[in-house]
Amino acid sequence: MKKIIYVPSYCLAACGSRLTEMSLQTTKEGIRIAKTLLGGGRIKPILILSTSRPVLWRKEAELKEAMVLAAGLSMKYVTIIPEMMDSFDEAEKIKKIIPGGASLVVVAEKWHAPRVFASLKMVLPSHLFIELVKVNTKIERHLDTTRLRSWLCSSSKFNYILWQLFFGLIGPLMMRRQMKQKK
Repeated sequence: MKKIIYVPSYCLAACGSRLTEMSLQTTKEGIRIAKTLLGGGRIKPILILSTSRPVLWRKEAELKEAMVLAAGLSMKYVTIIPEMMDSFDEAEKIKKIIPGGASLVVVAEKWHAPRVFASLKMVLPSHLFIELVKVNTKIERHLDTTRLRSWLCSSSKFNYILWQLFFGLIGPLMMRRQMKQKK
């Protein structure tokens, strides 16, 4: 059975030259899981690393690729998805990568994890087993093309949690609408 390890994007830090702490820690954990599976020898994992908005994704991809190589993991086990626009777009792109008979391990920030899980369950086949690995990280301001979102969602941990809860509630509604429009 193929094991797919998926790490969502948490963008670049506000300075634009490094990953946010959320992105850094979840990527490290995803790499650790992939290396553990490879060390066992029976499972050849695929590590999917997501990136962010169109203007930012290349830098994020470079930083994540450097982490993979520094950890001694070959890029032949890694897929970097460019230019995520929203949760629906992300789930649709992941759906195209996952082979039949695979299981999915989602490595996400603790408060963001339920929203990622819900988004994937709406788009991916119902028989696909999804395991959720929650990573507790520091919340920090990130570089985003929507400055209001960047400020509101990362100005404090409380605001970040409220943001995730709010979009956890309306996210499925928005995704259903996008799915209808796609048909």
